[in-house]
Amino acid sequence: MIKKRRMSFERAHGLLEEIRNLRAAMGAGVTPSPTMLHPLWLLQRLLVKEITRAERKIRRIKSILRLTAEHDGSDRSISLMTQVEVYRHLTYIWRSFGDAVAFLFMDKFALRQAFYNTHRAGSGKLHSQDKWNFCLTSA
Repeated sequence: MIKKRRMSFERAHGLLEEIRNLRAAMGAGVTPSPTMLHPLWLLQRLLVKEITRAERKIRRIKSILRLTAEHDGSDRSISLMTQVEVYRHLTYIWRSFGDAVAFLFMDKFALRQAFYNTHRAGSGKLHSQDKWNFCLTSA
């Protein structure tokens, strides 16, 4: 599956390199302009598209598995379970690109504090809207 997404990986890598170069050129304490953050917006849009695509494939394969007897041990069900694991690994890789963006803009020791200091005090968990807002405001 990774070979099929090669163009998207190359695009994400290029955008990440562009963001890294912009971050190095900005220096400390400089507020970036919206035009400087355009590659970041493109990368986030690409990551959202690719992660939702992979998760949609996982849901589709799991629905096929429910229709077939999952515990029968047939070659088809084993093949489908292997595909699910491949797509899960693919989503892990895409999420790692998002983690790289966070490490570009924040100190690695400040990430944990930022993770737990959310508007939903006491929950200790980030919800999807909080994650999206965190990505947009951390840049």
